[in-house]
This record gives sequence, structure tokens and C-alpha cells, in this order.
Amino acid sequence: EVYFNYPTREDVPVLKGLSLEIQPGQKVALVGPSGAGKSTIVQLLLRFYDLGKGRITVGGQNIKDLNITDYRKEIAIVPQEVLLFGGTIRENILYGKPEAEEAEIIEAAKQANAWDFIQNFPEGLDTIVGERGVKLSGGQRQRIAIARAMVLEPKFVMLDEPTSALDMSVQAQIVDLLRELQRKRGLAYLFISHDLKVVRALSNYVIVMRNGKVVEEGPAADVFAHPKEDYTRALLAAALDHRVAHNGEIAG
Repeated sequence: EVYFNYPTREDVPVLKGLSLEIQPGQKVALVGPSGAGKSTIVQLLLRFYDLGKGRITVGGQNIKDLNITDYRKEIAIVPQEVLLFGGTIRENILYGKPEAEEAEIIEAAKQANAWDFIQNFPEGLDTIVGERGVKLSGGQRQRIAIARAMVLEPKFVMLDEPTSALDMSVQAQIVDLLRELQRKRGLAYLFISHDLKVVRALSNYVIVMRNGKVVEEGPAADVFAHPKEDYTRALLAAALDHRVAHNGEIAG
């Protein structure tokens, strides 16, 4: 069981008895309100902090026992706010793996469904994206971020609210893309999302968190169909109300 507080706030526990194990090929979703500890888990998985008590295992191995450089090479993260630099598309994809060859860049772009729009630019991979990627659309920026992740050839991918900043039509395209990558690559995924429709589409295991604790967990189909805890039922009801309010109907 993991207990954690940030070194600067030792009097404020963030994780309180959390157990987490992610197996190869597993697609885990973390859901819960802001402040539940979800982003802290991402930081711990990246080993920005080491645990004083408890352990986190990936593929059955305690991450504390792994070489941190080698371990991080096997992890890719697609953040909520995509950070692109003011250089070229090529330079942005190469971030994290500057030694990648042209064929690897193109293959990563194809996997991210980015190659078609890249080819449509006169300068192709050498197109300047502008500061923070302002010359690209939101969907294009997200695809570049996914290509950046794929060029690493990771074994484990973390996605922190990967569709929340996109409009509904682009969200659907990115979800379809991620599902296809799951099917082809067989990677382990960890999703953080408030959008339960995205969670349903992309995960096979759900962990519901609140106040640094796991409230409920299990196979996604079971948690959604037969939630055991009052908080999980309330979370599902709130998500349903949100969808009805925004769409005027209940989507499947």
C-alpha cells in the first residue's frame, strides 16, 4: 500500500493506502474529482518522487528497483495541455529521441494519423509550428504529441485528459486513433479522464479515487454496469446528467 505526501507539505497526506499494479497490455483508467491524487500517481510513475512507504509495480517489477534512465525510455506521456516548441514538426516529434531516423519519424506520424496533414504542408516535417504550436489546430497538436510518444516505442503510455481540450468531433477522432493504437501495439495504458465516455472506450480496468484513496476498482464493464459504492454511482449519475445537458440525449 502506498502512502505519500509531498516533501514541502509533509503534514498533508496525498495518497492514503493506495495499491496499484499495471500489467503488460492492461488499459487502466483513473477517475475521480480534482485533488483525488490522480496526477500525483503520474508523477510517482515517472519517478519524480520516490515513495517512503509502499511500492508501485509495472509488469510485476518495483519501479524503484529499475534504472531510472532505462525505465523512463519505456514510458511516454500525452498531457492534457500539449507543449509544442516553436521549431519544426520534425523537432517536436524528435523531442525525447533526437537520434530517431527519418523512417522512424514518418512511421510515428503515420501511427498518430498525422502524416497526411504533415504532407499537405509545403515544408512537410520542416514546417514551423509557431510558439506553443499556434499554427496548428488542436487536433493536429494532439496528433503531434501522440507521434512524439510513439517514436519512443514505449511499453507504457500515460494519457492525462488527452481529449479534454478538444471539440467533440476531434475528441471522437482522437479516441478512435487511440483505440487503433491499442489494438496494433498492445501497450499498457494509464488514462486520467473526467470524461467517462472516453474511459468506457479506452479502458478495460477502472480505478475510482477520492481523497487519495481507491473507492472502487475492477473491470470497466463491471464498474460501469454494477457500481458497488455510493460515490461511484454518484459519479456515473453526474456524468450522465452532463451528457444529457450538453447533447440533449444519451449517447451509447
